[in-house]
Amino acid sequence: MAIARHTHALGGCPADNHSVHASLLEISQAIGSSLELSAVLDTFLTLTLQEMNAQQGSILLFDGRQDQLRMLASKGLPDEVVRK
Repeated sequence: MAIARHTHALGGCPADNHSVHASLLEISQAIGSSLELSAVLDTFLTLTLQEMNAQQGSILLFDGRQDQLRMLASKGLPDEVVRK
């Protein structure tokens, strides 16, 4: 998981661990409070980008039937990339 790798790279600093734990709590609350997959993925992506200090990101799913990647959530990407 990206958040776990990010924490390890920071050396497990207590302040950083608190931030990661808070984000993981928010993610678990989003999963438990919404039946809407897009809302859960949006929350997960937003919190992951915050933890990694990233400006852009996406969640992709491989569709084996159509042999292609589908973008399920994105933040900060140009419209022409999201539409493809």
